[in-house]
Amino acid sequence: GYSRFDKLPILREFTNFAGVFATLMGMIAAGIIIVAVALSIRFARRRLGYETWHAIHVLLYGAITLAIIHQLLEPTSFKTSTAATVYWWMVWGFAIGALLVGRIVTPLWTNMRHKLRVVAVVPESDNVTSIYMQGRDLERLDAKPGQFFIWRFLSKDLWWQANPFS
Repeated sequence: GYSRFDKLPILREFTNFAGVFATLMGMIAAGIIIVAVALSIRFARRRLGYETWHAIHVLLYGAITLAIIHQLLEPTSFKTSTAATVYWWMVWGFAIGALLVGRIVTPLWTNMRHKLRVVAVVPESDNVTSIYMQGRDLERLDAKPGQFFIWRFLSKDLWWQANPFS
């Protein structure tokens, strides 16, 4: 839209915007989001390992941070009206709150509630390992047959890997 308004080619307008720090933050955030979406399309997703796909999606946290910086440094959307200011702060508050609850509060609460512990690690074959866990009130996890959970084990070599376990 700006390219058309300024009667400039898109790439020229892009480089004009890239020179402004606040705009650059927004452009990087948008780029990260576009890459994450493109790599989530089934065709692309099948060709990625889970850890690669997950690492790309962790970059979305960076995109959220850059987008907030962009909006704070380029505050026209915050300043147009009180309603716009309230709206944007509510949107960002919801996004940050959902992130904190989903990634930190809920896992910590679940682990504190059920006192989950690894009680045995049994190698079944060269590429299969059974991990036996116990805890309290596990029936309240409401797990169904065939369901799986994504577990991370906080050891030196495995903390960054998320593995599905049924």
